[in-house]
Amino acid sequence: MSHAESELLIEEYCCLLEFPANPDDFVKHVQDKLAQVADIVDEICAVDKQFTINKDGESVFKRIPSLAQTNEVEELESKIRVLMPERSILEILCNVKHWLNWTRHFGLFSGSEPKISDPAEGYIFTTLLVELMQILRLFFGFLLSACCCSGQEFMSLFK
Repeated sequence: MSHAESELLIEEYCCLLEFPANPDDFVKHVQDKLAQVADIVDEICAVDKQFTINKDGESVFKRIPSLAQTNEVEELESKIRVLMPERSILEILCNVKHWLNWTRHFGLFSGSEPKISDPAEGYIFTTLLVELMQILRLFFGFLLSACCCSGQEFMSLFK
């Protein structure tokens, strides 16, 4: 496609979108549209005060205060609690094992039968232990970021 052919297509496309085809007019059109949007945003920000621009020109977003919970929300929560009782992680793992038989993916590399009486139970407890270790790792990570000692000093305790 030649440059002249593309110029014709640009003019046709700009007419379709109601944009000026002349580059200078197009820039002026876009600047006017941006100014209109900026005016709308300024009006919104003047009312809500959730977004402001400080003296350094940086945008500041303020936290929106939470609304008080209505009675409908509390009723919905109570109905959900009745229909969906609390379960422990162990119960959840056992139910999912029953539905999906995910423990079939565990086992010995040799393919021979495990020597323990109920291998699925062992796999479930192993999974639970791994999840607990992940939670503890996260907890100690947060603890580490909050304490004064360096990370190397803290990790040297576990070597």
